[in-house]
Amino acid sequence: APTGSAPATSPSTAPTPPRSRPAPVLPARYETLELTAYGVTLRMPVPAGWRRTRTALGYDLGDPSETLLLRVNVTAREPGRTVRQSWEAAEASLALAGYRRLDVRDVPGYFDEALDWTFVFDRDGEQRQVVDRLLVSGQVGVAVYFSARRADFPRLLPVWDRAIDNLALS
Repeated sequence: APTGSAPATSPSTAPTPPRSRPAPVLPARYETLELTAYGVTLRMPVPAGWRRTRTALGYDLGDPSETLLLRVNVTAREPGRTVRQSWEAAEASLALAGYRRLDVRDVPGYFDEALDWTFVFDRDGEQRQVVDRLLVSGQVGVAVYFSARRADFPRLLPVWDRAIDNLALS
């Protein structure tokens, strides 16, 4: 029978409280990120002064508050596969706590083919929102991913908008 007190939890299973962080701000300056892979060069504006971490497929860029992530990946285009089929495979293999799809929308007229995938998930006691533009052009696939705390997402979405609105492949 319930006694009115919560059971004790061990330190290893207790939920981690959210880390106190400063509120993220929109960047004042941008610089051009250049990434060459699979015979193409990608250029897009990214916030100046954000931490850049080279990954196997591109770059992860993080803001000073450590709450925003802008990621760009370039891969070889999967022969015979549409962007939607690639997205379906990615979603099926996703293992994020609290994952919930918000929308998947085709983006007509953007390179050869594109779609925007928006979703939420839980991390460190906070709900995060993501928008990920998946596109193909010629022989490459590109993903431009932006993640922020859900409460901050609408205010900070211009970071992603600027990146995708000015993305160039040559």
